[in-house]
Amino acid sequence: MRHTKELNLISVINQELESNSLELPTLPIVAKNVREALSYSPYISAWEIADIVSTDPAITIYLLKVANSPLYSSKNRKVSGIKQAISILGNARTVSLITTYSIKQIFSASSAAYNKFFDATLQHSLSVAALSRGMALFSQNLDPDKAMLAGLIHQVGKLPILKFLNNAKIHLSEVETNDLLEKAHPYIGQLILQNWEFPDELANVPAEYLHFDRNNCSEADYADVVTTAYLQECVNSSHPHGNIDWSKVPAFNKLGLSSEFSELMSDELIREINNAHTTFM
Repeated sequence: MRHTKELNLISVINQELESNSLELPTLPIVAKNVREALSYSPYISAWEIADIVSTDPAITIYLLKVANSPLYSSKNRKVSGIKQAISILGNARTVSLITTYSIKQIFSASSAAYNKFFDATLQHSLSVAALSRGMALFSQNLDPDKAMLAGLIHQVGKLPILKFLNNAKIHLSEVETNDLLEKAHPYIGQLILQNWEFPDELANVPAEYLHFDRNNCSEADYADVVTTAYLQECVNSSHPHGNIDWSKVPAFNKLGLSSEFSELMSDELIREINNAHTTFM
C-alpha cells in the first residue's frame, strides 16, 4: 500500500513538472547576476564583481569573513573591503562561495508541516559539503570550493517536493516522506540545476551520486567526490547506505582513498573538514 502511494505521488509530481506547475526554487538574484557576469566576461574585474555583491550586505559580510579566515589570510592582514576580499579569493572562488551562501538560504525556507525534513536536509547537505571539500583535496583535477558546492546541492531536489506536499496539504508519515524524497529527488535536483544553467559537471551530481557502481571514466569527477562524502556521512547512521561496502565503490579508488573509514579519516582530513565547517558554513 505504501509503495502504491509513493508511486502515485511520484506520478503526480511528474505531471506537475511536465505542465510547469511544480514550483522549483530559483537562484537568488546576486548569485545569478555574478554567475552571468562571469560567463559573459571571464576576465571581469574584482571591482565589477564587487559592484554586484555590494547590493547584498549579508553576502558581503560572508565574503569578508571567508577572506579573513586562516585559509586565505595571514595574521598580519585584515581585509576590510569587499574589493580586496574578492581580489584575494579570486573570481572563480568568489562565484562558488556566493552560490554556496545563496543556496543555503534556499534550504532555510521551510514550511510548518515539513520543517523537520527541511532542517534535516540542510544539516545533511552542510555536512556532505564540508566532507566533499575535504575529499577534493585528494585530487589534483578538482576544485575544493566547487566540490563543496556540489555537496551542498546534491539533495536540492528535495526542496520542491517538500513544498509541494505542504502546499497540497498532503500528510505523510515520516517513513513515507523519506521514501518519496529518496526516490524522486535525484531527477528533480538535476532539473533545478539545469534551469539554473549550472555546468553539467555539477548539474548531473544529484542524478549520479547514488550510483555507487558508477565507473564511467578513469578520473574522478564531482559526482565521485559527493558519493564518497555522502557514504561517509551515512556511517554510524540508521540509513541503509551506512552499510555499503566501500571497497565495491569505484569512486574511492578513483580519488585514491582508502575504503576503510578509520584509515580515511586522518587527522589532516578531519582538520580540513572542521575548517570548512567553521569558515564556510
